[in-house]
Amino acid sequence: MEPEVSNVEWQRVLTDAEAGELSLNPNVGQCLDTVCDDYLLRLEEIYMQVVRLQYLDGFGGFPSSRVLEDKFSQKATGAARSLEAVLLQHMDAVKLAKQAVAKAIRNFAEQDLASGEYISGTTP
Repeated sequence: MEPEVSNVEWQRVLTDAEAGELSLNPNVGQCLDTVCDDYLLRLEEIYMQVVRLQYLDGFGGFPSSRVLEDKFSQKATGAARSLEAVLLQHMDAVKLAKQAVAKAIRNFAEQDLASGEYISGTTP
């Protein structure tokens, strides 16, 4: 069984954050956002290298050479389980994580503001 990248969990986390059920301290959130940015940058760098593997050659002049070229090219790009497709799925997951973190930070700030206003209104 091949491992599969699924955005279902990150989508659930984002949905929870959008519903106000998730909040995150801005200091922690900023660190998570930085980790996501770094990971996304690395994935994009790898993606740019993988795209260059779309056209492979050098397998020789035998008829089976073309079959090997096609097979290895599809492992890199174009197929549903190619390296290119998996990288794009990972990039989508990181982008969802960044959205969830950003919303959770906003939720924390909004709750902090609301709590401060409530406390200010109850003290003489």
